[in-house]
Formats: sequence, C-alpha cells, structure tokens
Amino acid sequence: MYRPSWTTWTIATCLSTLTTAARNDTFGLLEVDLVFPRNEATYLPFSESHVPVIFAFQNPNDTISLANAFRPRITYSIWDQNNKSNIVEKRDFDLFAFAVTTGYPNKLWHDYHDIASVEGTWQMDWTMRWQTCDGGDKNFTSTQSIKFSTKASADKLDLVAATNNETACPNVEGMGVAWNITSMSGEPGEMCAEMTSPLPTPTPCKIHIDSAEASRISASAPAHTHTSTPPPDEKSGAQELFVGRAVCLLAVAGSLLQVFL
Repeated sequence: MYRPSWTTWTIATCLSTLTTAARNDTFGLLEVDLVFPRNEATYLPFSESHVPVIFAFQNPNDTISLANAFRPRITYSIWDQNNKSNIVEKRDFDLFAFAVTTGYPNKLWHDYHDIASVEGTWQMDWTMRWQTCDGGDKNFTSTQSIKFSTKASADKLDLVAATNNETACPNVEGMGVAWNITSMSGEPGEMCAEMTSPLPTPTPCKIHIDSAEASRISASAPAHTHTSTPPPDEKSGAQELFVGRAVCLLAVAGSLLQVFL
C-alpha cells in the first residue's frame, strides 16, 4: 500500500542528509527551543506527577544537514525551589542523533519525568553544548534557566492551548538557542562548523504543538516516566554520524519497499 506523506518525507530527508553532509558549502540558521514548560507560565499540578519536557527544531531539514558539524547536546534539570531535594536530571541528549532517526517531520523531542504533584515554583536549568572549527575539541556552552508555577486553580494541561499563541509564551528568556552557520569545512564525518558571533536572538514562541502531536506526546507518558536518565556511553562524532547515516539508509530502503508493496 502506498503511503505518500511519511514515505516521501523519509526518502527526501535522508537523501538530503547523505548528500548535503558531503558538501563543504552548506550553511544556514538553526534554532533549538524549549517548547514546554514555558518561562513564567502557570500549570495545574501534573497528573500522576508526570511533567513533559519538550524541545523542538525550528528548521528540521537544516538541522539534519548541519548539526553533524557542530554536535549540539543538551543537559537539563528541574527542581522545586521550596524543596531542592526534589530534582530530576537528564544528561547528554544528542540532538543530531535524534534528528536523523526521528520519523516526525516537525522534529519535536519529548520525555516525561516524575515530580511531586504539588503547588509550587519550579526552576528548569538547561545547557546547550556544541563545537566549532575555531574551538577544535573544545565545547562552547549556552546555559538557560526558566521558572514556572503549579497551582490548583490553573487549567488542566493542554499542550495545544499552551503553545498556540503569544499569550501562552509570556517570557521568551531562557527558552531557545540559535546559531548562524556561515560555512562548514572538512571531510564527511569530520566536518566542523563556522558561525557568527554573537549568537542570533531565538524566537521560541513560533513553535506550536498541534492536536495530533499533543495526543502522541500524552499517550507516551506512562511508558516514558522516570526520575533520571544515566548518561549514555560516549561516542565519537564520526561514530554517531555513521550510525545516523546507516539508519537513514535503512529508512530509505524500508520506505521504497512500502512504495512498491
């Protein structure tokens, strides 16, 4: 049976990844945003203590093509300002590995964590790390921090309503990191990025979650809830790039089979 939307997107995206990565003249504007929770927003205490954390790529196709050259990674923690022992952490989330293996064209990444289902004020600290041609193996970082509240008088969580307009995004501070990549150099698998400084101003309020994506995220809550995630085994950029391309080749092969079956 022919499935044009997902199949076409998979083939086009993966082939773009494989061919673009081989060129040295690719450049563009990339942005990674924290979609949920939002800075200075107020939510109902989270049902069954499940709080979603959602990041998004504003330019998903460019992210796949360029992210392998500067290896962006995220770490974050969430803690109760009134009880600092109530903390969750996630370390070393590899954005490029996610970008080349995810089958969703809007590139929303999410995970769930256990926090106390109580009223309070929460802080989320997150750090983006990346590399450039000038820095060699040195990691550059941008550390962001947001605060949000939980109150019994707030409305029940609705990811569509929480991201559908500017009023649901009261303060953009701490919610995004953007890069303007001017060129890429090196051989495939060993490329690095050159970018302008200072970093561009991010525009995280442009990201909206539709009802289908909200349903997918909500449905995954029981299976993906945990208090912390141990760091993954370290891999070199070349190893991760190889894995990403292998996944793409398999996805293309599978998609072609769907076309002809």
